[in-house]
Amino acid sequence: MSGMLCARMKSRRRAALGALTAAGVLALAATAWAGRGKPCATCEQCTELLSRPGAEVASSGPLKSGGVCVTIRGEGATFDGSRHSIEAGTAVAVEADDVVVRHLRAAGGERGVHVTGARATLLDARIAEGKVGVLVDGAPDLRIVRSVIERVAIGVAFDEVPSTTCESGARLRSPGAVLQKVSISGTGVAVAACEAMPAIVDSSLTGNQTGWVQGDPTPEASAKGEGPYDPCVCAPTLPDMKPGTTLLYSSGCAGSLFHEGLLPDVRAQGHDINLREYGRGNAAASAVYDAYVRRCAPEITDAIGIPGCMPNYACVASGDVVKRRGDDDRLVVDHRLSTADDVAAFAARCVSMAAAHFGESPCTAPALRGSTLCHNETDVKSARPLAGVDNRCADAKGLGCAPCEGPAPAPMIPVRAAAGGQGSEATDAPEARPRPAAAPTPPEPVKAAPPAGPARAASPETAASESAAAEPDAPQRAPGPAAWWLPLIGLPLGVGIGVFFARR
Repeated sequence: MSGMLCARMKSRRRAALGALTAAGVLALAATAWAGRGKPCATCEQCTELLSRPGAEVASSGPLKSGGVCVTIRGEGATFDGSRHSIEAGTAVAVEADDVVVRHLRAAGGERGVHVTGARATLLDARIAEGKVGVLVDGAPDLRIVRSVIERVAIGVAFDEVPSTTCESGARLRSPGAVLQKVSISGTGVAVAACEAMPAIVDSSLTGNQTGWVQGDPTPEASAKGEGPYDPCVCAPTLPDMKPGTTLLYSSGCAGSLFHEGLLPDVRAQGHDINLREYGRGNAAASAVYDAYVRRCAPEITDAIGIPGCMPNYACVASGDVVKRRGDDDRLVVDHRLSTADDVAAFAARCVSMAAAHFGESPCTAPALRGSTLCHNETDVKSARPLAGVDNRCADAKGLGCAPCEGPAPAPMIPVRAAAGGQGSEATDAPEARPRPAAAPTPPEPVKAAPPAGPARAASPETAASESAAAEPDAPQRAPGPAAWWLPLIGLPLGVGIGVFFARR
């Protein structure tokens, strides 16, 4: 009798174990999609989901449409293309404020992205073989970051009706436009700014028929409309934010606590670090911080969760980040920050870049900063005087140019970041000209011993994340919670294991 009872209990334990195993894998599958948002499989489904305010939606596969594929009407919505191809007349139409579009892959068609009258941020877009890469129709505060546009008629067009020449007397309809770490090549016109005065930062306009067409739009009745400016630097929504401020994204996990422990030493040296508050009682401050970095430093949170619990640093003035998501969802480490000295050097570089590129008036910063404008048949056609600093370009007066050297570069192909220490930056855009000698010399960091680790014991998972955060020796390939393929493998495997144990 006792033997039968024991056998029954053993069978129940195995069944429970099988059920728990399957449930665990189901939870893992749910977490995988949670990293990017709710999946959508068709243009219509994506559009319907993105009509809701604050929606987070991710494409689960290639999309195709004869007209507009994905339309975003929900304020504060995020669409992740997940690097799946979109073939459509217009891949994505943005019609709502505070929208983020990331990891978009669009080819052919009339337009890659069409932004109408809305604030938006595009991160990691790859647009090719079409008429207009990004059409901006009266859209204030547009940010295009770490993107590649090639082999289209016009790369970025700030005009309701895109053209290759600008008529005089146009109204400034798209103030506050910023292209940061963007590569545009093989186009008829890389940037056509008839109704805007964009800031082009650490970018490359090479191998085009015309690099940049600039009109002379009539400024709006606002100091912000008098010239190129970066709203994230000129009018930040984050308290105590200045052009040279370094952001530290912390979630309170083990790796974040390690970096928080470095802050007293770094701040004692006079460096300006803006830390994200978190935890109970700080929900409102966290929300303000998250909204700012989502718009102004989208890479900083795009990399969180790869491979797990890790902090991240960013400099809005330069577009530098410590960690970012690379192709195939791997973690790319641009800077090694494992000591207080490393953090101090990163912060000093941010101050130097802000001083060189913004000077005393961040609301009217130079139009071309730290960029390459070379090997175009015509570099610039401008109806107004343009100013620049720290650029490589041909005979374009006033743009702060060093001569173009060497042969015309091949079309830009995104590459994986190389390993390196502090200051070794690898981005998806071509290397910018070395930083200006006239910039203020960064203060020499004082040698400081890293403080002891967090008082609480870290789990093996967070400990591994802390190790990766503290000493990222090289770019790491890690699927992370946002790996879309994980459920396809994990779910059948977990169910199979559960059935196996249940039958034993």
